[in-house]
Amino acid sequence: MWWMLVFKIFKIGNKAYKTQKNKNGNDDILNPNSINLSSSTPEPPQAPLKTRFKAYMELILHFLQLVFGLTVVGLYGRDVRVAHKNGDPQNAKWVYALITGALGAGTGLAYLGYGVAMMKLMKLERERKIMLSISRVGWGFVLVILWLVVFGVFGGMYIGVYGEGSEKEVDKTKRMRHAVWVDLINLTFWFGGTAIEGLRWWRLRAGPGNKGDPGSEEKEVSPA
Repeated sequence: MWWMLVFKIFKIGNKAYKTQKNKNGNDDILNPNSINLSSSTPEPPQAPLKTRFKAYMELILHFLQLVFGLTVVGLYGRDVRVAHKNGDPQNAKWVYALITGALGAGTGLAYLGYGVAMMKLMKLERERKIMLSISRVGWGFVLVILWLVVFGVFGGMYIGVYGEGSEKEVDKTKRMRHAVWVDLINLTFWFGGTAIEGLRWWRLRAGPGNKGDPGSEEKEVSPA
């Protein structure tokens, strides 16, 4: 009978060993230190200081384009709103300026959001395709023309004019005279931004290995 007792003890010990082994295996799974993190994707390296500086400068430019575009919307939209409220016919010049301000502000917002997203994703050193760059140049040229017309029209109407008659008319003339200089600021910002993008397009177009292929990618980095 002694061998039956030994067999029973061996069976109990083997069962206890398997139970302990399974428990240790589950503990390893739940233990964060046992997880191998060596295969995780490393964070991309930070962009050089020069690239980050260029990115911040372009983001500031787009922010100013947004702010001054909204300023024009407010200055000209006030008269458009009053005319609509009184049932008067809208002046095409004011509507044109309002639309131009909205286009400038909307484009500035889009470029600003895109640039911030690229900074968050740490893709400041990405390469931009030629077609994307030239499309920005083309749209920037359109906005420059629009702002040039706004400044020319209202500059001819209000520069050097201080208003006569009622206090309301004098205040309106003063406000519109200030609006003309805001138009000039918008024109300057969009001309500068388009010139910067034009230089970038020229560099990537003339860069080695591009051969003028519209689908090729630039060597010049694109911060925003």
